[in-house]
Amino acid sequence: MTIELGTNSNVTIDDLVAVARQHVPVIFSTNYIDRVKASRKLVDKWVDEERVMYGITTGFGVLCTEVISKEDTAILQRNIVITHATSVGEKMPEEEVRAIMLMMLQNTGLGYSGIRFETVELIRQCLNLGLTPFVPRDGSVGYLSVEGHIVVSLIGEEKMLYQGEWLNSKEALEKAGLEPLSLATKEGLALLNGATSPTALAALSLYDMLQASKSADIIAAMSLEVLKGTLRAFDEKVMNLKLHVQQKETAENIRKL
Repeated sequence: MTIELGTNSNVTIDDLVAVARQHVPVIFSTNYIDRVKASRKLVDKWVDEERVMYGITTGFGVLCTEVISKEDTAILQRNIVITHATSVGEKMPEEEVRAIMLMMLQNTGLGYSGIRFETVELIRQCLNLGLTPFVPRDGSVGYLSVEGHIVVSLIGEEKMLYQGEWLNSKEALEKAGLEPLSLATKEGLALLNGATSPTALAALSLYDMLQASKSADIIAAMSLEVLKGTLRAFDEKVMNLKLHVQQKETAENIRKL
């Protein structure tokens, strides 16, 4: 089993859980690769043309009026990542970090971020080889510090979990046969943005909530059975009088079970 990105525009919650918790491998479709490369080609073209572009050839925020030279654009991207990696405390669980990395691939693979293919390929390889960045879970710059810590690991300046051991990121990458990422123009900005951590964490929570709801229906049906309870309270005609759609659905589940 594999999860293919780029066949369509959507990753399902089941796909995310499969990658995050079951370590199902990720592959890229031809469409995904073509979109990423086409987007990057535009960024390179516009940088060569010395266009003024926010966060690429300019500073960030109030410094958006400051022009960045072509020679300094890569330094700008590293700086934006380092300055956003500000969380502290206990590490996030492995499954949460993996889910965020998958959402990074989903977001940047739509073809609007201008990221290089080499960069998304490194994230994919980390997922498939079981390399998990160290991400402290407390504190944020908006939501961006989580992504910041992940990218800092990818450039070899943090820790990574590899084969059950926490190693210096550069060492972990090298042991897995990979090289640390050297951020190019636009890439720090692209990897920080996209609401990837809120999306990933919300998806994991929603999946667990749905499983809990299904379990509750099963427990209710088994309890009625063993206690010789009545199903009259769950009658479809009674439920049709209610305005609560979810109550009607739950009653239907219990009747079937």
